[in-house]
Amino acid sequence: NSASHGGTLNNRAVTWTNQTVPAGSNVTRTFQVRVANSAEPGDIVINTASASPAQQPGGHYTVQGGIEAATCGFSDDFEAVELGRYWTTYTTNNGRIRVAENTNFTHSGRRSIWLDTDIDQGAINSHAAIILHADLTERTGVKFDFWWRNDGDELHADDGVFLSDDNGANWVKVFALNRDYLGNYHHTTIDIDAEAVAYGLTLNHQFKIKLQGYDNYAFNGDGYAIDDVSLSCDSQTPNLSITQLVSTAQPLIEPGDAITYTIVVANDGNGSAQAVRIFDNLPTYINGANLDEIVTIDTSEKMTYTVQASLSSGAPFKSAITNTAYFTHSSGTGQASAIVTTAADTSPPEFLVNDPLTGSPLITPTMGITIYTAYPDFRWHPATDNDRVSHYTVVLTGGLQAKATYYVLAEPQFDASTAALPRGNYTWSVQAYDPSGNISRPVPPQSFTLADPTAIGSPNQIGSRVYYFPVIVRR
Repeated sequence: NSASHGGTLNNRAVTWTNQTVPAGSNVTRTFQVRVANSAEPGDIVINTASASPAQQPGGHYTVQGGIEAATCGFSDDFEAVELGRYWTTYTTNNGRIRVAENTNFTHSGRRSIWLDTDIDQGAINSHAAIILHADLTERTGVKFDFWWRNDGDELHADDGVFLSDDNGANWVKVFALNRDYLGNYHHTTIDIDAEAVAYGLTLNHQFKIKLQGYDNYAFNGDGYAIDDVSLSCDSQTPNLSITQLVSTAQPLIEPGDAITYTIVVANDGNGSAQAVRIFDNLPTYINGANLDEIVTIDTSEKMTYTVQASLSSGAPFKSAITNTAYFTHSSGTGQASAIVTTAADTSPPEFLVNDPLTGSPLITPTMGITIYTAYPDFRWHPATDNDRVSHYTVVLTGGLQAKATYYVLAEPQFDASTAALPRGNYTWSVQAYDPSGNISRPVPPQSFTLADPTAIGSPNQIGSRVYYFPVIVRR
């Protein structure tokens, strides 16, 4: 923007020609430039200066600096000997900026910033400004607070506070430094949010705040003093929430059916949430990969996860299965659930194994066999079910033409009769039941005969009559 001692700026270079450097001495040349809009905090800026004297040595000299930006919570009371790293300066003509130590011109402490000129210039005015580089990305409630004193400066349009959101390429004036408080400090707070809205500025990483004086005489008697500057914002507090949706092809699902869970964790607070853990351990009977992620969720952003799963075999019928996803963070925790409902069991048990002798699931007594006991054992091959077999019923027909039914609550391969049966010819069959009440088809019946245990041919016949009496044993 400017160069001292007649330096010329052309094509991104500043040049001083025909400069004389007396023996045993040095000369100082200064110039001001603006960092490009593309620069961001953390970038490195390198400038190379060259000296090309008629006499050797000459050479190239490199200076390196970093781009740094203040942010919310920044403050400066200027008690350091020089401006801090977040400040740059701007002057024209003989404008001057000093960290001055004089308690007569401070708001607090021993030092303050003076904006003036280094010589009394009469009708020639000079700019003197300090510029704070700030990163205000996604910040709200931004306030710029400072104390200032007019020591006799006349009013000019270039006296005041200016803002820029493009690294200083363009400025808007938002506050005028006036003469109302000559010789006394005045406290001013600028609502940066409101001014940005009013002038169409964006709070970003290229934001600059400039405090500038414009006059023609040295301090004091002219110029401004600045002290106790601070930058504050609303606290950056994340506000996390979690939702979960589930979708299936049918309202009621069966084993093997696909399930899609969609989990969303959103941040509608005004602060970024770092180290957010999002996890979902799928429940029993749901097959799929568990979710467990640690992420950062910025303001007004959300993380969406899709978990593909399916219903496993063995899942209970006509039941609700709940899946719960969670997040944990230093600001709090949350959870969201989604429910799938399994279909009712409509498939009956089946007898799939037949005995090789009978061609039927019934094993014994079969094929008209004669049994010399009043307490026969009934045996059969077990049924199968897509859930489980809860019990069987055995149906006897014969004897006194009575029909008897026996229940077995487990799934054995036989059902022993629990009462003495009268002699006679019988047929019997078996049916299987599952917990949902589905009943298998009846097994084709088999026949047998109950004979007198003392009859000829009975294994109990040993030359004497044998009598049997039922005995009931109670536990």
